[in-house]
This record gives sequence, structure tokens and C-alpha cells, in this order.
Amino acid sequence: MTFDNIRYCEPRVWSIYNRFADGMDQYLAWASGSDFQAEQMPLWIVPKKQVGLADLRAALRDHFEGTPFSQEGTILGGWFDMPYSIPPISYEVDGEQYFSERTISTFQSGWSFISQMRAWMPRETGCLWFGNDDSNMVAYTPLYNCMTRLPKCFTEEGADDHTFSMDNAFWVCNWVSNMVYPRYNLLFPTLQTVRDSLENSYDQRQTELEQQILALTDGARVKQLTDYSCQKGDEMIDCWRRLAFHLIVKYNDMVVRSTNADGTFKLDYTGHVEFENNPGMSDSFRHFHVQLSGDRYRKVDSEDPETRMAPVRTFRRRNHSGSYLISGIRVNRPVKGINIVDGKKQIVR
Repeated sequence: MTFDNIRYCEPRVWSIYNRFADGMDQYLAWASGSDFQAEQMPLWIVPKKQVGLADLRAALRDHFEGTPFSQEGTILGGWFDMPYSIPPISYEVDGEQYFSERTISTFQSGWSFISQMRAWMPRETGCLWFGNDDSNMVAYTPLYNCMTRLPKCFTEEGADDHTFSMDNAFWVCNWVSNMVYPRYNLLFPTLQTVRDSLENSYDQRQTELEQQILALTDGARVKQLTDYSCQKGDEMIDCWRRLAFHLIVKYNDMVVRSTNADGTFKLDYTGHVEFENNPGMSDSFRHFHVQLSGDRYRKVDSEDPETRMAPVRTFRRRNHSGSYLISGIRVNRPVKGINIVDGKKQIVR
């Protein structure tokens, strides 16, 4: 076993085990790759409680939150606290090799599913809860294993790996997720609300639907479950298209536009959408930014020349008012340059 073999795979297993069993800290040395002689994890575990569909959805959406493998509190999340590591998974700096965490939910997921099998139910009710992108960024849609046709959005009709289609779940889901990734903590709550609302509606309908089909013949069950699966696929992609349209309007140009309780946009007296706020970078990144850049971007009292920052560079440029800007100092007529004497700026005319 190599470090790469362990570190890129075992933390994912450890994080899922840690959700459903106690005592997993004893395997951290192994899962982290820090001790090749440490005790290895078991091949399987017995969950401490019954595992439900919601538990498995959450497990597949895991980014190591709340564990030693989480990148929370580091600069890796960028301006908007993205819980993913940017590819490539390994890189070199000054001759040293470094790595990024390989979370369970990841950019590169083409699809994933949860198989719901129940021995006490008719065989037609086996259900694949299917998502056609990153597990965190999709609503798992019910596809019954007896269906005789697929929802159009889950076929290759009109789309492939280099042809975008508004009717294809892979592309529409990727369109949305790739809007969300760069501004994660700003946009993801909206996606999460829509995602969870869809899944809750599926869960609520499932019990009623499956009770209804118990009284049907095998052929009638197949038809009803096929129709239902296709209907939910169609609903999902329609919802995701509307989500994409909503996101681009609500969060356009790094500001947030106000919405009403029903999701419609709040308009001002002129008929234009109201601006809610301009949140900017996350609080954690602001601190990293200041630590790394020091006083470079700190505001100073413009009336007190003693507190002015040293210029980053000397330049001479005419501004719109007709005066000149030299290293941040505005003067009203051309000058030859600027000298620094005892830390003070002196304009040379």
C-alpha cells in the first residue's frame, strides 16, 4: 500500500463508517496515511441504528464535515467556503509533493444511485434513486426497476459528452452545479432548498403509490410504475431548468436580488428588482485575505498623510477629472515624479 492508495480512498470509507458506528477514531492513523503500521479498518460494520434512505443520501453528499479530514477553516474553500478541493488531486510546490482531499461528493461524479430493495414488497417495487451529477447537487429521482422505458432526460437523445442539451439531465444538472461551485455558500442554500423539496415530495408520495399498486396485476404495476418514473424524471429536469434561470438572475454579477416568500422577485416602485445585499467573500476568507496581504488593502485616513501606505508601485496616469494620479496621490497639474524621504512622499514638480 502507498500513501496515495490510502489517503485518496480510506477517508471516504472512514467517513461513512463514522456516521453509522462508534469508535472510529481508532482508525484515523490508518485512514490518514500517517502510519502504515496502524490498525486497518474492518471490511464492514454493523450500524448502530437502522439506516434509512435519508441517511444514505446524506452519506453520499459527505465532504468530511466535522471530521479531521474536513477542509473547513483552511484557505482551500476560497472566497465562498466551497467544501470541495480543486483538481488535480496532487501537486508540487518547490519540489515538495502535496495532495487534496478526495471527498465522497465530488465534481467528477457522472452519476450515482441508491438501490432500495425490500424483500417484503413486490419485485416490481425495487427502486433506484438516481442522480446524474455530483450527489450533493442533484435530487435523487425514483426510477423503478420494472420500467419499460426511461425518462427522456436520462437518455442520450440529443446529447453526448460534447453536445449540451436542455432536455438532458447530465447537462442541465452540470449547468446548475457549475454555477454553484465557485460561489458555494452564496448559491448552494437555494439549490439545497429546491433539492430537498423535491426529495421530500418523492418520499411522501412513495408510500401511497406503493400501497396502490399492491392491488394491481403484474402488468398493471409495471405500467403504473413506469409512468410514475418517467413523470418524476420530467418534473425533475423541468424544476432544474427553472432553478438555473432563477440562480442566474438572483445572483448575477456578485450581488443578491430580493425574492418574495414564493420565490418570485421583489420589485421596487420602478418595476425593477430590488437588491438585497452584496455579501462578498466569506468571513473566514476575509481573515485569510488580511493575514496574507497585510496592510496592502487596509483603508487609511485620507486627511492624515502620516498614515498613508507606501505605494505598491509608482505610476503616472491622468484620471477623468483632469488631475493626475501618482502612486495614489491626486495632484492638479503634471509633476515629474515622487520621492520617498524618511517614509514620507514628496511630489517633484
